Amino acid sequence: MLRTHQMVVSLLLLLAHCVVSCTSSGYGSGRPLIAGKMQPDSSCDREGAPRVCITDGCLAGTYMPGMAGEQFEAFLGIPFAKPPVGELRFAVSIREIFSWN
Repeated sequence: MLRTHQMVVSLLLLLAHCVVSCTSSGYGSGRPLIAGKMQPDSSCDREGAPRVCITDGCLAGTYMPGMAGEQFEAFLGIPFAKPPVGELRFAVSIREIFSWN
């Protein structure tokens, strides 16, 4: 019973974190990531932050604590398709082709 309660609390905290992370860049700029395309930001050049470069550009991440206390690299708010609005609401995802650089 206690273990189930701990899991529910952990999931609710994770959900709250995801909502906050997905509605702002997390670095004080307040720009939404899910309402439009990701924009380059000087805060992405933070020293010590995990960074991955792919063909579409470079992504800056953050370190987050895992459930067992370990630390992992997280890359949040990465757009992969056009937003499902209007005619796309229940359609198959359409990959959006653009560069972050």
